[in-house]
Amino acid sequence: MVTSAQSATDKNSGVIQIGEWTFRANVFRLECGQKVIKLEPRVAKLLSCLVDNAGTPVNREALMEKVWPGTVVGDEALTNAINKLRKAFGDDRQNPRVIETIPKAGYRLIAKVEPINSPGPAPAGESTQARGSAATRHWLQRTLPFVAIIALVLTTYVLWEPLSLSDKKALVPAEQAASSNKPSIAVLPFDNFNAENDYFSDGITDDLITDLSKISGFTVIARNSMFTYKRRVVTVQQIAEELGATHVLIGSIRRAGNSIRINAQFIDAATGHHLWAERYDREFRNVFELQDEITEKIVSAMKVRLTDYERLNLIKRYTNNVEAYDLFLKGQQEFLKFTREGNSEARRYYQMATDLDPEFARATANLGWTYARDFQDGWTSNPDKSLDKALELALKAKSLDQASSRVHWVLGQVYLYKRDYEQAIVNVKKAMDFSPSNPDTKILLARVLAFSGDPTESIRLIKEAIEINPLYPMQYQMNLGIAHFANGEYEKAEKALSIASERNPGAQRVRMWLVATYANAGDLEAAKWEFSELLMINPNFSLETIQHSIPFRDKSIRDRLFNGLEISSRH
Repeated sequence: MVTSAQSATDKNSGVIQIGEWTFRANVFRLECGQKVIKLEPRVAKLLSCLVDNAGTPVNREALMEKVWPGTVVGDEALTNAINKLRKAFGDDRQNPRVIETIPKAGYRLIAKVEPINSPGPAPAGESTQARGSAATRHWLQRTLPFVAIIALVLTTYVLWEPLSLSDKKALVPAEQAASSNKPSIAVLPFDNFNAENDYFSDGITDDLITDLSKISGFTVIARNSMFTYKRRVVTVQQIAEELGATHVLIGSIRRAGNSIRINAQFIDAATGHHLWAERYDREFRNVFELQDEITEKIVSAMKVRLTDYERLNLIKRYTNNVEAYDLFLKGQQEFLKFTREGNSEARRYYQMATDLDPEFARATANLGWTYARDFQDGWTSNPDKSLDKALELALKAKSLDQASSRVHWVLGQVYLYKRDYEQAIVNVKKAMDFSPSNPDTKILLARVLAFSGDPTESIRLIKEAIEINPLYPMQYQMNLGIAHFANGEYEKAEKALSIASERNPGAQRVRMWLVATYANAGDLEAAKWEFSELLMINPNFSLETIQHSIPFRDKSIRDRLFNGLEISSRH
């Protein structure tokens, strides 16, 4: 039996016997007699990790770090991958023969594992010439899943996908240096000493990033990039190399009852010297003053000159009610789960926050955002009513604070779904003005432009955002794929969407666009396979459920999407 001391997939040409199955790791395949099952690349990599530790439990954190290195994914990505492996093996979670779930310990491969010294003859059609052919690459996806796509991704320009941290080390700083001479700040997620207050430490980190993003004199690395480092041991030099940051803020938070202790250090990444280090002991009711102090120290250390508007914007309080603020942070934690249940729970917290402080514009805007998400993801039986509620709340938030980036962000989303493209563009551009260092606003503008009729400009903006945010989330590539689809550039759309799918295999929208991309490219076999995967994610998926939430101005593009989905759904 292979144990963790021996990496079977590395030492035996990637061919392993797992029970009655043969696992060909190098081509992502399981074989049993005449039965052949293709695995997604991430799912195959997960199986390789379990094989290399056969008989030994591997915890979720270790698996996610190995299978999704440097990538922001939720716990559901690992759960989905495990479920796909079980389905492939015909395994039963309650009475496992292959993969065992061990509560609080992770997963263990319990089937007998034996290396096969010879990989055997390659399956028909695996020639280099065949892989190089654009016409046959999609057919190979059925028998040799994603090999050609990965080959293309690995050799394409780095903007498409920083696949590993070693890639980022070598390439990202140079990219950023070329794109901007501004200094850049990385705010690492503050360490938290109490799991119950995780939402609070994350919220403080998030708000520091948000506040610093209001300043035009430097660039702030986006939240999604920084939270990939949560609970990881990294050095300042590593952050500088991987993200191109010139300065790094690190810290820790300890909250006990009404008392808060924050330790913070601001470091010059080039020299490793501390520009300042402070310990703050405060009452919770003084949390806003504490955030202001940290921001002011960073601005002073960076020696940037604030405009009058920036100075006023920094001292503006979102709310003076600390209880409302605490509820808002709890809502943020739930909202960022990107699930129906999380969205519902976030709404509950945002509503309580606005009940305590009816003038709390950010909470009001985010409350509206929960209704917009219901509309977008089909989580409501009355989409029009949900979208109307989202607009009502977003406009109310605007009446409370016309200079809030978050408010205009939400308005931009809502107006897009209302098909009011001009107002969508106006509001997203205002969000960019109020938060010039936030690359996510570029992605939202790119999304609006792709749907409203300018996909070429959309593509340009997404490339800019990727330069600023090297550890960008899945949505960047998804929107890039949508823009290429709108342009009729199906091969480029496939590249971007395949990367997005690898980053979040359970993302329904990404699968949907992949189906339509393959169908419009003439590869119905690949399209039908992707449609079957889409139904695994959401068995209730139908064209009717998404008709309302595809806001293309150009009907011909919309028709291409739905025609592709319709022909792929036929059995």
